[in-house]
Amino acid sequence: MKTIGILNESTLHKQLKTMFSTDGAKTEKYIDKYICDIVCADGKIIEIQTSNLSKLRNKLFALLDNHKIEIIFPIIVNNWITIYNAENEDIKTDINDFKKKSTRKSPKHNTFFSIFREITGCYFLLDNENLSLHIVYIDAETIKLKDIHKQTKRGTYHIYDKKLLRINYEEIYNSLSEIISRVLILLPDTFTSKDIIAISDKKNYSYILWVLKKANAISVLEKQGRTIRYKKKI
Repeated sequence: MKTIGILNESTLHKQLKTMFSTDGAKTEKYIDKYICDIVCADGKIIEIQTSNLSKLRNKLFALLDNHKIEIIFPIIVNNWITIYNAENEDIKTDINDFKKKSTRKSPKHNTFFSIFREITGCYFLLDNENLSLHIVYIDAETIKLKDIHKQTKRGTYHIYDKKLLRINYEEIYNSLSEIISRVLILLPDTFTSKDIIAISDKKNYSYILWVLKKANAISVLEKQGRTIRYKKKI
């Protein structure tokens, strides 16, 4: 049995690329040795990155000195998961050839704090005056394919595609300090990791703390057993 796999470029990526292509812009254009998603008429580069911002690091290193770059990164606030059943099917090449099994709304809701997981590999580039981070908070549909012939640790489901349903709102950050200020303003002058969890969530607090340390925005005030109390430096 042969089934369709994961798309090289998701529908979500294509939709955002179309949406943010301005008049006179060119898509999939080479700048030096790198293919850029969008090159605007004024020369600004727009990169659409739907996951793992660290993958852009080498491209940013190479191009930031001579080009203004805007990263478009979607954070999925509300996600509807649609399952297609690929069991006992012949060769298929299109998702519409499969039988739709179910659609449900995911109980998970991503927030601004999700960005800290993404920037751990490129946080030091965010203060470059040529770089801006454009966060787009969206509702999306994630299409998964059930395939009994592709067992993984998470079962028989794998993500096939993602689609944009709606843009809720947008934020633009021009520096790392702008991003971490969103966190620091919510924390007391001295705090522990529990305070970070209280304003964000358990799945992202460790990344937030890591970035705050790397940005030299906090320092250790005292240690009490296994509990570390931090204080703001900026």
